[in-house]
Amino acid sequence: GETTGEVPEPTDAAALARRARGELDPAQADRVRLEAPEEAVRVAVPAGAFVQVLRNVLDNALEASPAGAPVDLRVETVLARATEPFFTTKPPGRGMGLGLFLAQAVVDRCQGTLGIDSVPGGGTTVRIELPRR
Repeated sequence: GETTGEVPEPTDAAALARRARGELDPAQADRVRLEAPEEAVRVAVPAGAFVQVLRNVLDNALEASPAGAPVDLRVETVLARATEPFFTTKPPGRGMGLGLFLAQAVVDRCQGTLGIDSVPGGGTTVRIELPRR
């Protein structure tokens, strides 16, 4: 979760979301529906680390969703153990249980919050809120 050499800087949250989606495999990126306001939503984050946070969340969402199903990524003005290190619901060998833990660490350093809502059989929503700068 440390962002060595990278300091939080004001940037547009939607630009970070577009960057994270753009780093996905093109077939996977096509499944991600990005919704963002037209006006910039300014946040102060270490950009590279935060893009990795979004990539981790998107990778998890794409893997957990049925093949070909869309995944929504929205920029807008928890489960109890999900962000614990080494906690995973994936089968052995499929994950180390660090993605959400590291995401939580980066979001905390940016003075934000990470929330998770899940409905068994109905999907999961991960919400990252950052203070505007």
